[in-house]
Amino acid sequence: MSVTFPEAYTITSKGFYAGYSFTQGDDKDCVATVPASGDDAFWIHTSRSKVKWVSLAEETSLSSALTVVLEGDFADNAAALTVDDVESVSIEEDVVVNARITNYGLNQVGSATYTYTTPDGVGEGKIEFESPVAAIMGSSAPVKVSLGRLNGLGKTDVAVEINTVNSAANTCAAPKTAFQVDALAFMPVNRPLFEEFTGLWCGWCPVGFVAIENMKEEYGDLFIGIAYHQGDELEMLEKKPFNVTSLPTSFINRSKQMAPGNIYDDWGKYRNHIPAVGVEASLAWSDGELSDIKATATVRFTKDNDKANYRVGYILIADGMKNIRWLQYNSFSGLDPEKYPEMREPWSKVFFEGPTNVPNLTFNDIPLAASDYDGVGGSIPQQVVAGERYSHTYTFFVDELKEKGIIDKITDLSMLKVVAVVIDSNSGNFVNCCSSPYITDVTGVDTVLADPDSNGAQVVSTEYYRLDGIRIPAAQASGLCLRLERLSDGTVRTTKVMR
Repeated sequence: MSVTFPEAYTITSKGFYAGYSFTQGDDKDCVATVPASGDDAFWIHTSRSKVKWVSLAEETSLSSALTVVLEGDFADNAAALTVDDVESVSIEEDVVVNARITNYGLNQVGSATYTYTTPDGVGEGKIEFESPVAAIMGSSAPVKVSLGRLNGLGKTDVAVEINTVNSAANTCAAPKTAFQVDALAFMPVNRPLFEEFTGLWCGWCPVGFVAIENMKEEYGDLFIGIAYHQGDELEMLEKKPFNVTSLPTSFINRSKQMAPGNIYDDWGKYRNHIPAVGVEASLAWSDGELSDIKATATVRFTKDNDKANYRVGYILIADGMKNIRWLQYNSFSGLDPEKYPEMREPWSKVFFEGPTNVPNLTFNDIPLAASDYDGVGGSIPQQVVAGERYSHTYTFFVDELKEKGIIDKITDLSMLKVVAVVIDSNSGNFVNCCSSPYITDVTGVDTVLADPDSNGAQVVSTEYYRLDGIRIPAAQASGLCLRLERLSDGTVRTTKVMR
């Protein structure tokens, strides 16, 4: 069948649709189909079941076998650019946007040059394709378009024009595209906060243990998890960010409550936005006597703000917590892993293949102390300049931790860290967070072990050491030292002495 347009028709960058109508008889398979080339390849509407246009290609992955051949005045080299949604960019680095180049010429597209215009001036670039865009009307391929650096902050207008295709002039009717970006002082790292509530006595709580360990292995320091214990020896905090009555449970960004095993799917959704604030954290002993612990948070804002009502909160965390008395009750012992997809490998094996009470676990991300969960007043000034660094320090007092019996439970003093949490005081909402590296300025002795259960063995000799490894005749009158005890069963027990 041949159709001639009564007058010339200009095909725009949006393309066009060619279709036909028919009356369906008893034969339900009246449309010949082939595998679809895309969700936009086959649209249909009917008088009954589909009274509005719908993409049958999207529903069935099939397209009509109809072939449309166009004859007319087509250019040899013609292409247009469409830019994906661009929300925010950083002025600290070259702007690169994701786009698609579409072929509207008779030749395949192997290369293209372009110019871009921003408030900072005009620049140019070139696109080279490893595999040329096919010589089919509407064929396209993804490209990255570099726009150089922007100088100003805020909403910025950008225009990009394809000048040449295959080193020849681009004869596309719509060679230019325009869009807007939001220029930020820098691109902050977004770290969602995962807070899990658990207990050694809770048989289903290993799901949270497994989730945190797996997520840290996969995402490293991008994943921030805290495990609040309740009703066991690892419960250090009298006050927690939430009052929960049923375990296990968890919260992400202090907003959504969920089962801990859902973190694998939900965490990425919460990472998919750009926070207004970037934050870094550090932790250090205040002096050689280890009398205080200084936590420092440094924040930067992506934009100027003269009404920045934000605060920083601090949570002191211990990793590497061990004690032979700490047995995790385990309801997953001997169960079928396929029935519990939230228990993912590799850490799930510890519990599926382990006993009802799992011994010798190392407990990480245990909170020891915290500032006000709403943040410390005055920790961030109300007037901030985009990109400037603002630092605040909070002190955890060792004497207070000692009085509460917390110091005696810490297995390794060199494995302390702090999580700094930025809170929007106007809404009370979580904004961003960061975990520090392990505490600095612990020298001499790498590992400080808590007092384990001796299982009846007797102490046969005792020695005392300073933290720099120097042996001393007795425990120091003040501060922290190590007591090394040799037991009758041949083992060595190392404990901390605080006075």
